[in-house]
Amino acid sequence: MRVKFGRMTLLLVLLLVGCNNQQGQREHTTTAQDQVKHHQEEEMLTQADKEEMIVIFEQMRQAMIDKDMATLDAILPDDYLAVHITGRTQTKAEWLADIENGEMNYYDFLDTAYTFSQEGDRVLMQVKQRIHAKIYGSEGTWSVPGDRYFQKIDGQWKMVD
Repeated sequence: MRVKFGRMTLLLVLLLVGCNNQQGQREHTTTAQDQVKHHQEEEMLTQADKEEMIVIFEQMRQAMIDKDMATLDAILPDDYLAVHITGRTQTKAEWLADIENGEMNYYDFLDTAYTFSQEGDRVLMQVKQRIHAKIYGSEGTWSVPGDRYFQKIDGQWKMVD
């Protein structure tokens, strides 16, 4: 009987120690989850961040209408590629030249909607809009979705490619 009692005591001790370790692990996991949540909260986009990106995008669009090459050059990254609804791509220099020489004339941007998603240290701003323009002699209003990536550089949101 004494041996059984010893084994029973040993089992009870192991059971209690095991439960205690599992409780400690749960507390550790909760702490780690709290740290991840806290880290995510620090990096979440604020309404002010979104508004700042929209302002930059709208400055770009107004510069397209005004043929303001200096503003477009300043806003767009050097490695920018324009992708047209036909699938044609142009370098930044090619696209700006076509705007400047009148091959591409932008008149208005209508029905704009924005959505944002964070991808690491970059933010994808997806834009749904209609553009009234005259492109290579054809005038019309087209639905043109667009993706623009932004990244905070030296504390300021910048359009990146």
